[in-house]
Amino acid sequence: MKKILVVDDNQGLRTEICDILKMEKFEVIEASDGLIAIGLVKKELPNLILSDIMMPVLDGYEFYLELNKDPITSKIPFIFISALGDSAYVRKGMNLGAEDYLTKPVTADNLVATIKKRIEKSELYLNNEARL
Repeated sequence: MKKILVVDDNQGLRTEICDILKMEKFEVIEASDGLIAIGLVKKELPNLILSDIMMPVLDGYEFYLELNKDPITSKIPFIFISALGDSAYVRKGMNLGAEDYLTKPVTADNLVATIKKRIEKSELYLNNEARL
């Protein structure tokens, strides 16, 4: 069972996303900000991280940059999900190195399809890396 970390300060939206992912048979862990999420990532080593950008304490960009300081956590696929749909925000997230950027509101089908595709790509990469 693949483990997804959902990071969003909006409790209602976080619960909704977690419920969708649980229905798809993902194991889900959650955090309300980037600082809490850093501890969970190091403890749980999720298969993918889905993170909001605008959060208190440590925002999504800062959270992503912090994870990239560690060679282990830097390999975890990372998707931004944000209400910030302007192309400058999307470009910033992608330039940092995130695998994808979803704009809220996102449909359940699009969310699940994006997550499954990113996990699949990550597994292919890790399998190829292991063979080298």
